[in-house]
Amino acid sequence: VTLVRDLCELDPHSAAALLDRARGSVKLACVMHFAACDREEARDRLRRANGFLRVALDELAEQGAGHRPSRAGEDGEPRP
Repeated sequence: VTLVRDLCELDPHSAAALLDRARGSVKLACVMHFAACDREEARDRLRRANGFLRVALDELAEQGAGHRPSRAGEDGEPRP
């Protein structure tokens, strides 16, 4: 729950609910959140990204779909 909470910037209850809908998969939960999609679509997106969460999120950004977390250090400042 902590990883999903931190990566998706959610409160603990929302993170737990999302992780439950993702059947315990942190990667699926993150894709579901940032793509605003269901588990099946998130699974397809991860498959197309060869299982790499960063690639799946980058593809979302390129498509202009959903929202994406900022990368640590992109602005010269570490993420909290």
